[in-house]
Amino acid sequence: MKNYLKKNDKIMLSLIKKVVERRPTYGYKRVTAMVNNVFKVSKSERINKKRIYRIMKLNGLLLPKNQVQRTNHTGTGKIVTLHSNTRWCSDTFEIRCFNDEKVYVAFSLDCKDREAISYVASKEPLLGKSIQKLMIRSVEKRFKSYKAQRQTEWLSDRGSI
Repeated sequence: MKNYLKKNDKIMLSLIKKVVERRPTYGYKRVTAMVNNVFKVSKSERINKKRIYRIMKLNGLLLPKNQVQRTNHTGTGKIVTLHSNTRWCSDTFEIRCFNDEKVYVAFSLDCKDREAISYVASKEPLLGKSIQKLMIRSVEKRFKSYKAQRQTEWLSDRGSI
């Protein structure tokens, strides 16, 4: 990438340095907000966050990126299975209604035949209890009991719920 300078970049750099001196933990997005708000930049002269990023990068002012280390999950890459009721998966989605209300839905699928086993739906955002209810309903529907007859693996996308 070729480095280039615009005519006001030196002025912008001085404003950025003032913010970074006061708030050294701020990233380029917060620095952009501070430059635009604290220094009362007019609407027509507002500075784009991409420009702030470029100037900070050229001058070594960007914060180092966080490297997230996930250690509690070792994915096997396997989803499909040879037998029903050995591996199930689940996911959630929301439906926005015409009146701007939302319906939140979670469902479970058998990875062998991709059959929908069970679902839960609510007008309120789903919680962990909703997923527990989904799991119990799925076991009850497939095994006609609250206890599974064999070990069943439950896959998810590790979402917030």
